Amino acid sequence: MVVIAIGASYVYARYKKKQKLQHQAELELQTRNEKLILKLAAANKGYITASEISLNSDLSLDDAAKLLDKLKAKGACILRVSDNGTYVYQFELLSFHDKQHAERV
Repeated sequence: MVVIAIGASYVYARYKKKQKLQHQAELELQTRNEKLILKLAAANKGYITASEISLNSDLSLDDAAKLLDKLKAKGACILRVSDNGTYVYQFELLSFHDKQHAERV
Protein backbone atom coordinates (compact mmCIF):
# COMPACT_ATOMS: atom_id res chain seq x y z
CA MET A 1 0.00 0.00 0.00
CA VAL A 2 2.87 2.36 0.81
CA VAL A 3 4.47 1.65 -2.57
CA ILE A 4 1.24 2.63 -4.34
CA ALA A 5 1.03 5.87 -2.35
CA ILE A 6 4.64 6.74 -3.16
CA GLY A 7 4.10 5.92 -6.83
CA ALA A 8 0.93 8.01 -6.97
CA SER A 9 2.69 10.88 -5.24
CA TYR A 10 5.55 10.71 -7.74
CA VAL A 11 3.18 10.67 -10.72
CA TYR A 12 1.22 13.60 -9.31
CA ALA A 13 4.40 15.63 -8.68
CA ARG A 14 5.56 15.04 -12.28
CA TYR A 15 2.11 16.02 -13.58
CA LYS A 16 2.14 19.29 -11.61
CA LYS A 17 5.68 20.10 -12.77
CA LYS A 18 4.71 19.46 -16.39
CA GLN A 19 1.62 21.62 -15.95
CA LYS A 20 3.70 24.46 -14.49
CA LEU A 21 6.23 24.31 -17.34
CA GLN A 22 3.43 24.31 -19.91
CA HIS A 23 1.84 27.35 -18.24
CA GLN A 24 5.18 29.20 -18.28
CA ALA A 25 5.65 28.39 -21.97
CA GLU A 26 2.15 29.68 -22.76
CA LEU A 27 2.84 32.93 -20.89
CA GLU A 28 6.13 33.41 -22.74
CA LEU A 29 4.42 32.81 -26.08
CA GLN A 30 1.65 35.27 -25.21
CA THR A 31 4.24 37.89 -24.23
CA ARG A 32 6.14 37.42 -27.51
CA ASN A 33 2.91 37.68 -29.49
CA GLU A 34 1.83 40.83 -27.62
CA LYS A 35 5.20 42.44 -28.35
CA LEU A 36 4.86 41.49 -32.01
CA ILE A 37 1.42 43.08 -32.16
CA LEU A 38 2.70 46.26 -30.53
CA LYS A 39 5.61 46.46 -32.98
CA LEU A 40 3.28 45.95 -35.94
CA ALA A 41 0.89 48.56 -34.60
CA ALA A 42 3.75 51.03 -34.13
CA ALA A 43 4.86 50.42 -37.71
CA ASN A 44 1.30 51.23 -38.81
CA LYS A 45 1.06 54.49 -36.80
CA GLY A 46 -0.95 52.82 -34.04
CA TYR A 47 -3.62 51.15 -36.18
CA ILE A 48 -3.74 47.41 -36.87
CA THR A 49 -6.18 44.70 -37.92
CA ALA A 50 -6.19 40.99 -37.18
CA SER A 51 -5.60 40.34 -40.88
CA GLU A 52 -2.41 42.42 -40.89
CA ILE A 53 -1.12 40.57 -37.84
CA SER A 54 -1.91 37.21 -39.39
CA LEU A 55 -0.14 38.18 -42.61
CA ASN A 56 2.99 39.29 -40.74
CA SER A 57 3.25 36.47 -38.21
CA ASP A 58 2.64 32.79 -37.60
CA LEU A 59 -0.67 33.58 -35.90
CA SER A 60 -3.94 32.46 -37.41
CA LEU A 61 -6.60 35.07 -38.03
CA ASP A 62 -8.62 33.77 -35.07
CA ASP A 63 -5.61 33.81 -32.73
CA ALA A 64 -4.70 37.35 -33.82
CA ALA A 65 -8.27 38.51 -33.15
CA LYS A 66 -8.28 36.84 -29.71
CA LEU A 67 -5.00 38.49 -28.76
CA LEU A 68 -6.25 41.88 -29.92
CA ASP A 69 -9.40 41.42 -27.83
CA LYS A 70 -7.25 40.53 -24.79
CA LEU A 71 -5.15 43.67 -25.32
CA LYS A 72 -8.34 45.71 -25.63
CA ALA A 73 -9.61 44.23 -22.37
CA LYS A 74 -6.32 45.26 -20.71
CA GLY A 75 -6.85 48.81 -21.96
CA ALA A 76 -3.89 48.74 -24.34
CA CYS A 77 -5.99 49.72 -27.34
CA ILE A 78 -9.47 50.72 -28.43
CA LEU A 79 -11.66 49.13 -31.04
CA ARG A 80 -12.86 51.01 -34.09
CA VAL A 81 -14.96 49.79 -37.00
CA SER A 82 -14.15 50.84 -40.56
CA ASP A 83 -16.79 51.74 -43.14
CA ASN A 84 -16.68 48.20 -44.53
CA GLY A 85 -17.10 46.64 -41.06
CA THR A 86 -13.48 45.65 -40.46
CA TYR A 87 -12.35 45.84 -36.85
CA VAL A 88 -9.43 48.22 -36.47
CA TYR A 89 -7.52 48.38 -33.20
CA GLN A 90 -5.98 51.70 -32.25
CA PHE A 91 -2.99 51.80 -29.93
CA GLU A 92 -2.14 55.12 -28.32
CA LEU A 93 1.37 55.98 -29.41
CA LEU A 94 3.05 59.15 -28.23
CA SER A 95 5.64 60.99 -30.22
CA PHE A 96 8.98 61.80 -28.64
CA HIS A 97 7.84 65.42 -28.42
CA ASP A 98 4.67 64.41 -26.55
CA LYS A 99 6.67 62.25 -24.16
CA GLN A 100 9.15 65.06 -23.53
CA HIS A 101 6.40 67.52 -22.71
CA ALA A 102 4.38 65.22 -20.49
CA GLU A 103 3.51 66.81 -17.16
CA ARG A 104 5.09 65.67 -13.93
CA VAL A 105 2.95 63.90 -11.39
